[in-house]
Amino acid sequence: MEPSTVLYGGLWVWSHEVGEMSRIVGFYLSVLVAVLAVGCGKDATPASGTGADAGAAADAGADAGCPPLSANSRLVPNGTVYAIAEVGCTHYIGGNFTAIGPNTGGGAPLNTSTGQLAVATPLTVNGFVQVAVPDDAGGWFIGGTFTKVGTTTRNRLARLNADGTLQSWDPNANSIVNALAVSGSTVYAGGAFTTLDGGTPRNRLAAIGTDGTVQSWDPNANSIVNALAVSGTTVYAGGSFTTLGGQQYPYFAPIDVVTGVLK
Repeated sequence: MEPSTVLYGGLWVWSHEVGEMSRIVGFYLSVLVAVLAVGCGKDATPASGTGADAGAAADAGADAGCPPLSANSRLVPNGTVYAIAEVGCTHYIGGNFTAIGPNTGGGAPLNTSTGQLAVATPLTVNGFVQVAVPDDAGGWFIGGTFTKVGTTTRNRLARLNADGTLQSWDPNANSIVNALAVSGSTVYAGGAFTTLDGGTPRNRLAAIGTDGTVQSWDPNANSIVNALAVSGTTVYAGGSFTTLGGQQYPYFAPIDVVTGVLK
């Protein structure tokens, strides 16, 4: 019986192992599993033997039980997977992908020198991170479309420590956050949200203390804010809005950092 073959992303997958082709398959799969094993905590040693003996060894490994992986330690490909096979505690995959890496979700801290992950197991963000700014303590404030960081609810705003762990800071925006700017102990946020902290009205612009409290600053934009910058006593806002506080001031506006009034 002839094996059927398919080539996906540099990996040949055979439906039957016959004669010399078993050895070729073993070579390609051993190379791939060595890549997958890094960071998986799984044994990268292929099952010994050939044909039926190899299958028996694989079944024995599976029966022995494999350690579970946390969501943050799993490796994920950057394209479609079309074929999967399991040998012992190792999964072989083939598909239309060119790279495999940690499952970080919508954001990840990277080392500025190496380009590698800055923390060993970054918390998975379940949506887009639209903006990230330093918190001046080694960590970051992040905003976006997400509703969870790791397994903890964080609606579109969150603060991460330098080691990647989550802080208790939780302003709880009801819609997308596009922009953040930090000045001293105040975090200015802009986006499409209309409430913070479970119901406090703040139309698309807000000031939040580093302790998580929503401040009285309330410029009241009539449409989405996409960009923020702070310089001295002024917060500069840009977006699709045409009024702030009921005054005509389309698309770009200077706002007092304390009063929230247009300058």
